[in-house]
Amino acid sequence: MSSRFELQYDFVLKIVETFVQKVGKALDGIKLSELLKLVSELKIQKSNYTTWNESLGCFLQVMGPEAFFKVLPLNLTDYDLNSLRYAQDSRSYLILVISKYLKQGDLVFFISYLLP
Repeated sequence: MSSRFELQYDFVLKIVETFVQKVGKALDGIKLSELLKLVSELKIQKSNYTTWNESLGCFLQVMGPEAFFKVLPLNLTDYDLNSLRYAQDSRSYLILVISKYLKQGDLVFFISYLLP
């Protein structure tokens, strides 16, 4: 996604979310992973944060937690908590996505993922 869509992120993210919901399971896992990586790397402003989280949550539901965290692993202990980039580098922003979009059956995976 190029910077020309920067002002229309809400619209673009809703299109991506709908696309993933409708054809995500039919896509090759590699293509869906690449799209997730692109969406996760967007420089989101505060006004678009909710829509961005909803898009990431859609990926989590369609891909399942195992494939999702292979693409976007949590690195909560790998970075300095006082760093200004901690949320981006550690991907701690995904905790909010997980709490809202993780299915009950996937909770076992998440517990084993966070508490090895």
